[in-house]
Amino acid sequence: MASPTWSWQEVGFRKKPKRRASRPGERLFRAWGGESSTMRGRPNSVGVCFSSVAPKSRWDAERLFAVFEYGNPCTHVTEFVVPENTMMWEGEVDPGDARVVLGMSYGPQIFIENPLAQSLIPCQTTRLPDDLGHHRLHWHQGRDA
Repeated sequence: MASPTWSWQEVGFRKKPKRRASRPGERLFRAWGGESSTMRGRPNSVGVCFSSVAPKSRWDAERLFAVFEYGNPCTHVTEFVVPENTMMWEGEVDPGDARVVLGMSYGPQIFIENPLAQSLIPCQTTRLPDDLGHHRLHWHQGRDA
């Protein structure tokens, strides 16, 4: 089985992800927003984080992906069509805080290495409802969440 050549912990996986090829017609979602997280992610980074689950709100995005601490305020979600046989890494999101102890859930993460991540085709972008009351978020530098 193939192993990533990058740190799977640093890109936000709970444990080592599994590598697989995308299926015909597969679609992925990316929660993004603000200055630190763009729709396509940073093309000069090792790759970009996506999910098979679309969040319904900003709080839902944080609950699923635990990305606020990485500077992603999750103001938008974009749905992408993935070209068939695109290699990707799939696993559980590392919640990054005490939610594991509290038994809270977290979602699936799919990481696609660059430059392949830049070839996904955006088909719809939606502004996520702000159920956080416009709270300001504080973060540290890290993964391209």
